[in-house]
Amino acid sequence: MTEEVVAKVKSIDIGGEWLTNGHLKACILKLYPPTQSEWENDGSRANNLSMATQLLAPPDESSQSLLVQEFPEKSAVVIAPELAFGSPDFQSLDTLVKNYNQNLIFICGFGFSNGSDLATLARRTDVEGVWNIEPNPNKRYNGGWVWVKSGSSTQCYIFLKNYLEQNTEITVENIATGDYILRLNGNDIVVFPLVCADLISKEDGSPSSRIEQSLNRNSNNNRRVLVTGSLLNKKSESDHWKTAIGDLLDSSKTSNVRLLLSNCINPIPVEDEEIDKWRCLSGAFQHREGCKPPVKPLPYIRYVNGEKFSGLVLRNSEVGALFGKLQWTNNSSEGKQAFSECAQHVWSGDKFHSCDAICAADELYRFVIRNKGNLLHSKITSNEATRTLADSELEKLLTELSPTSNSLLRAVAGKIFQKCLKGVKQEAQFCPDQLYSRSENLDCAITTLSLIQHAIEAELMPEGKELGYGQLLSNNEEQEILIWDSSEHTANQLYSLVKEGIVKDGGSARPLMIVGRGNGGGSFPDEGRIHSNRLADISDAPPLNVGKDICEANDRVVFWKNQGKVDDILASADPRQDLVVSLREEIILPEDS
Repeated sequence: MTEEVVAKVKSIDIGGEWLTNGHLKACILKLYPPTQSEWENDGSRANNLSMATQLLAPPDESSQSLLVQEFPEKSAVVIAPELAFGSPDFQSLDTLVKNYNQNLIFICGFGFSNGSDLATLARRTDVEGVWNIEPNPNKRYNGGWVWVKSGSSTQCYIFLKNYLEQNTEITVENIATGDYILRLNGNDIVVFPLVCADLISKEDGSPSSRIEQSLNRNSNNNRRVLVTGSLLNKKSESDHWKTAIGDLLDSSKTSNVRLLLSNCINPIPVEDEEIDKWRCLSGAFQHREGCKPPVKPLPYIRYVNGEKFSGLVLRNSEVGALFGKLQWTNNSSEGKQAFSECAQHVWSGDKFHSCDAICAADELYRFVIRNKGNLLHSKITSNEATRTLADSELEKLLTELSPTSNSLLRAVAGKIFQKCLKGVKQEAQFCPDQLYSRSENLDCAITTLSLIQHAIEAELMPEGKELGYGQLLSNNEEQEILIWDSSEHTANQLYSLVKEGIVKDGGSARPLMIVGRGNGGGSFPDEGRIHSNRLADISDAPPLNVGKDICEANDRVVFWKNQGKVDDILASADPRQDLVVSLREEIILPEDS
């Protein structure tokens, strides 16, 4: 027995050159979770098989598959989630991999499969079971298939989950586990594929501890080390996972391990950032030592960290595929981030669609989902009709901001929340990854924005109709509306900024209505038109325009409305109030303005 067998690690040499200039082309395949019927009966996952087909197979003789398009003439690794497929899908996947025209490591979860079926499958010459004793024919197993295609040769390895999830999986009838893990040794990379709870197990001889022992006992010969995790995990924010990821990467940090996770569960977005920031946990992770957060938000992925590790997780938990460059460096000359140069394709209407990489749109979309209803349900007591209308209008906004949408609104999403938070300070920027820190302001502003847009039939950041400071353009295109909710200034300070800035600067732009709220300090400004009071310094007064009072000569036409006035309308319990009419009366400027 070799040391690897004693440690219950089956080590297999696969050869091949898998890296490109020291990095690995990697695809995280986000698939649908199995239905209860599918995992209970080990049935085919038809939707997931369709996705795998479009990933690996060209649509016609004159085209390339999506994976080849993303990684032309490059070796790649693809990781799919736990229980992604059933036994009936094996032959289709096997054919797809064998017909793929580049070197490929394809890792996916299957189950729950009968031991007899697995044993029969492993008797094929192109399939090998990772076990010492054949699976019990009367038991069912959760495990993974790993296809290694190198040149014209393709081999599949079946490995079994060693440790069961302790809430649901442990109740599955006749469930059993394996006791070996797999180590694949390429010429330039070592890969350990694991399934979900195998990563969090702390029992004696756990899979993670065996990885550490295997790396310590056997020289990597400067090969890169990758651990993959196929997950079906509902609690991405769980301390169990943070501890497991940190301990694995800390215990193996001398080997500079990278961890790649794919989870098929998409947690519902929640308001609490400490929970929501982990998204679906799909992404790339490394030891925290030597890693720094990106200076600017990265497209498709988002920085997170724990006590011992850092990671880049998918911004969007949409079903689809994320492609990127997995790196083992943290420097400017070779690459700072563990995962970079990404592209994402979401699955909609039975096909993949390329995403647009607009971080601001992705984060605003998620912010609205996380905070939807907070203004009217939590902060303002309003009637059911108002809440229903607000929810309806926010749903329309979500449809346009969705990662699967082709709406032009996604391109200006950053301007929407920048104007909501910074108002007329156009040079000020706000990082989309920090939206949660201004939720008190932004959830109010976005809800108000949506309701006023509906009430006056305005356009939100319309294409080809340049706006100055507002987010909304009235339907007659003669008025702009700016919703501004600031945490930095009082309402009077906002008023003064406008008065001494854009009003005094003058100009003939469209009249602007500002619906403003400050941080709560001091009194509220008078509503109505803002005047510059140029007479306070006659020597500085511009030439007088005929027909205008000297006080307003060349002033830009700007009106101020306190947000509290709008809140009163939204909070009204008067059954006679027509919400739309009331909002319109407050916002639309007089004709002689």
